[in-house]
Amino acid sequence: MARYTIEEYVRWEDIDAAGIINYQAYLRFFGLAEAELLRSAGLNYRFLFEVLGIWLPRVRVECSFFLPVKLDELLAVEAYFSRIGRTSVHLDFEVRRKSDPARVVASGRYVLVCVAQKDFRPVPVPGEVREKILRFLEAAPPRPVFRKADMPRGKDWVELVRSTFRSVGREEMSGLYVREWRNAREKLTAEDHTEIERERRRPKRFFKTANAVLFGLSKRLAPARRVLFGAVLLFILLSIQGPFVSRRTKDLDHGVRRTSEYKFFFDNGMLLASITLLTLLLAMELVDKINYRDELDLARELQSSLIPKILPAAPGYDIGAYNRIANMVGGDIYDFVLLPDGRLAVLFGDASGHGMTAGDLELALERHATSKLAVDEDLDAIATLAVEAGRRSQRPLSASLLTWVPGGWTIVAP
Repeated sequence: MARYTIEEYVRWEDIDAAGIINYQAYLRFFGLAEAELLRSAGLNYRFLFEVLGIWLPRVRVECSFFLPVKLDELLAVEAYFSRIGRTSVHLDFEVRRKSDPARVVASGRYVLVCVAQKDFRPVPVPGEVREKILRFLEAAPPRPVFRKADMPRGKDWVELVRSTFRSVGREEMSGLYVREWRNAREKLTAEDHTEIERERRRPKRFFKTANAVLFGLSKRLAPARRVLFGAVLLFILLSIQGPFVSRRTKDLDHGVRRTSEYKFFFDNGMLLASITLLTLLLAMELVDKINYRDELDLARELQSSLIPKILPAAPGYDIGAYNRIANMVGGDIYDFVLLPDGRLAVLFGDASGHGMTAGDLELALERHATSKLAVDEDLDAIATLAVEAGRRSQRPLSASLLTWVPGGWTIVAP
């Protein structure tokens, strides 16, 4: 069994404004690999269409992305068949950097259906096609099987509780109020902070704070989750003094009056409903936080991958650079470009603050500047880029562009 491999560079039309490959550009690589694999197997499109009288349309396309890829990187695309069915075949792809064959940067799958040209109805894959693609057939990686034993059991819950209490001390518990709650309260009551601080009477101040916290929390929730949160508050209020259903019956038995009374209270049901809805709301917010953290991890990896790893050699100088991000994504960037006339262009900058906004702003600045230098070396245009970018983003941005020639530096953009 074998895989067919092609090599192709990431071209200018394949990248986006951030300087990395567009996700949809992988379809071009997959298409090239598909055509060359079929040609290698003796199944070029002319043979399929004119001799066999069939089409192989794609009815399903899957793609997974693992690592960012930049302009002019050479990619190796492996193609192979993972399944041959009665009327369809699965064509799988794995993409790696030529310089780093151990890591897969993307993978994909085409589901191709064999159809007759005259009416586009599915037909069995011809025996001649089956025979020629067999040498490129490879079993797909097995999908994970989840057995009942993989589910959390009683001892798993016991171990989770034990590890929780072993990990939590007095300092962590007090930190919930000293740090985390105070920080959350400040953010939720920021708009009403002045009015709350003016209130001198403690009871009234407490109710104003509670009102501001609930309003701030509700405003930050999505509309559907806001309805869910309102239902939680309603059920909690009803559980304090919930409704009940009663029934009274009177029977006369030999002149003796008997009275029976039945009552059903909804308090416990309301409390259970509020706990259930609150747990559901907490789970959805936690999933959002996990997704956001994953995006930050990807942004951090992207930013670190765009910072130059190999620095150009400038005659008479040894160039070194080091960058350590304080948060998940930072606002610092630098780059070095050796110009054709022998000058060395050095760009470095900083956007105020940290996080995604600062990182995105500096990333756009660095990509625009280096691409501009590569095309026309318009240093005056690059000099005004930082000011314009800072004005549009309404975020203070400082950047400098210097050029070096034997004898000294020239500041192009202070």
